[in-house]
Amino acid sequence: MIKNFIKENTVLIGLCFLALLRLISLGLYPLMDKTEARYAEISREMVMRNDWITPWLEGKPFWAKPPLSMWLVNISYKIFGINEFSARFPSFLLAILSMFLIFILARQLKDKEFGSRVVLILFSMGLFFIIAGGVMTDPALCFSMTLSLVSFILMMKGINVKIFRYLFFVSLGLSMLAKGPIGIVLTFMPIFFWTLIYSEWKNLFKQLFFIPGIILMILIFLPWYLVAESKTPGFLKYYFIGEHFLRYTVKGWKGDLYGTPNSAPFGSIWLYALPTFLPWLFLYFAKLKSFAKILRENLFKDKNLAFLFLWILCPLIFFSFSKNILITYLLPATPAFAILTAYLLDKINFSLKKIIIISMIVPFISVIALIFVLPEIGVQRSQKTILRKYNNGDMKIYYVDNMPYSAYFYGQNNTELISSKNLDSKFEELLNDNKKYYFVVEKDKLHIINILSNYADFEEQIGEYQIFK
Repeated sequence: MIKNFIKENTVLIGLCFLALLRLISLGLYPLMDKTEARYAEISREMVMRNDWITPWLEGKPFWAKPPLSMWLVNISYKIFGINEFSARFPSFLLAILSMFLIFILARQLKDKEFGSRVVLILFSMGLFFIIAGGVMTDPALCFSMTLSLVSFILMMKGINVKIFRYLFFVSLGLSMLAKGPIGIVLTFMPIFFWTLIYSEWKNLFKQLFFIPGIILMILIFLPWYLVAESKTPGFLKYYFIGEHFLRYTVKGWKGDLYGTPNSAPFGSIWLYALPTFLPWLFLYFAKLKSFAKILRENLFKDKNLAFLFLWILCPLIFFSFSKNILITYLLPATPAFAILTAYLLDKINFSLKKIIIISMIVPFISVIALIFVLPEIGVQRSQKTILRKYNNGDMKIYYVDNMPYSAYFYGQNNTELISSKNLDSKFEELLNDNKKYYFVVEKDKLHIINILSNYADFEEQIGEYQIFK
């Protein structure tokens, strides 16, 4: 009986194993600077201020991203407390929801068994599995875009048209709250080219010229944008012109208020596709001749297959021209890649056993790395080790000239940034109150270390930082 159950539910068991593996790992390694610690700290400051309108960072309004992912982390903090697990859990939940959506689509395209294979392939992809526990805005964008494009395909197929028309516009509103206009652009790119290829303009207009849906979409996102601008004037100008136009068009854009733009040569996004689609991309190389033949014979004959191909291709094309890119920009393409891969493997009669074995490779290696390797890297990329040792609640910890986001998060209001220019006057002030303080400075800042040595005792070096008392 047990053997029969395992045999009949092999894919489901594999999925549950991967999900449990990722869920357990969420709280086992520190939040990494800059991205994870930054967004975790933004939500922490929002919760501390009880401000659900304006994201805050370092005591200042954070204008770079809208708040959907922060809201979800805020709720998680309220339920589970402020820690690594609660910061990462919303991304895990969004990944599960994205897999559920893609299962619905795959089941409609073929059958339930095919849908299960698609979900297994998706969850075992390198980027998707890692980001399923990453504190960032991309999982919210991936979910909203997946909802948009799944709804569009099913709506155009005539399946529950009224429901999916509403869901399509709801998802566009969520995209605007997840990461802004980029979600709408990346949603409509494959829709536009697909409609152009198959001359579906009349059907498209019929389905998308839906006034209640358009109104619902506007009501979802517009109030927050208006209230956010009224609370912190200047937000809309920086957000739309800076974050969405200048970041895309200007290499190494200097106007970034919250970090360093990730400038890259033209077409670098295609190199990012290699780790994004691992391990399944190896099969494309191994079965290149067979896959190319299948696509050549079926791609434009099958409207659904063509749409999936465009869904994958459009982010690659769009970000080829972007002057500043990150690998996470390809996350919205992973659901379509999973369906396309399952389709091709089905065509060559690739065994379920092999699919399950391959699907375990990247998640298993990733979790081993997250649990056993990343904590060591975390000494360099996170302040948790330092603050776990020195933040005892009754001593102020000063970071000189540079305070990583993780120091704000793990410091829990007990850390403070101080300029090296003010060290002498600060020491004069502190020496008068007869209390003890810690100072943390990067080990290569020798001129600062010399100043500190005149007033404080060297404690130890942890990673790239020296601690003085």
